[in-house]
Amino acid sequence: MPKTKRKENRMKVIFFQGTFDGINAGHCRAIQELKKKYPQSRLVMGLNADSLVGWMIGAGKKSQKRLVLPFAQRKEILWSIKGVDEVIECHEPSALRYLQELKADVYVLTKEWQAAQKEAIEWITAQKGEIVFSPRYPDIYCNSDIRRRIVEGEK
Repeated sequence: MPKTKRKENRMKVIFFQGTFDGINAGHCRAIQELKKKYPQSRLVMGLNADSLVGWMIGAGKKSQKRLVLPFAQRKEILWSIKGVDEVIECHEPSALRYLQELKADVYVLTKEWQAAQKEAIEWITAQKGEIVFSPRYPDIYCNSDIRRRIVEGEK
């Protein structure tokens, strides 16, 4: 009887890291689409620690403003989303360590993080894993749009 590889006998592990400050419908839709695409999977959300987000802001990441919600509240919200199987705290901007520790099969990120995650992308590719780019939904306000609408009163 031929032996099967361990990886083929287990659930796929999906890793999706982010700040998730102000969860919007786009985040929820992306999670639901991942679970539809990979029904036999474990979705691990990597939630950036408050200190990491502070470092990213200091490093000039333009799309990040100050945090609205602290880590504990962001974690609680993520846990409440159907399809999320685990939430881990991330203290490093690179996903590489987390992908390796989880033995991830699928890495989810947004296109704007592609250049910054080169090592993580190379690792998952070398493992014959998959890269999924989380889409932007034209019918859903992103967090920058939501903040602008609140602060500036835009319609």
